[in-house]
Amino acid sequence: MATVLDAKATITDFFVKELKKEADGLRFMEVSKTKDGWDGRVEVTETSTYLKKMGYPPVYDKNIYRVNLGKDLNIVGYSQVTKEEEEEKE
Repeated sequence: MATVLDAKATITDFFVKELKKEADGLRFMEVSKTKDGWDGRVEVTETSTYLKKMGYPPVYDKNIYRVNLGKDLNIVGYSQVTKEEEEEKE
């Protein structure tokens, strides 16, 4: 049976290996068990791609992502949460 620590490890692996994010830049806001598996919300500190393209030195954004895992701890979906969605959550 999977634990919250197993779910966090899977989510961290996904961000680091698949999305090339720094593990130090991840902050878990929520990890909870659901009837279909696990849901997580993660705040990710990442370089602003817009400002980087404009030639500015690194500027960092904090973005929130929602991650869904199946019962077998496979990632079944993820999305970036908009500021409006986050404000509704609070």
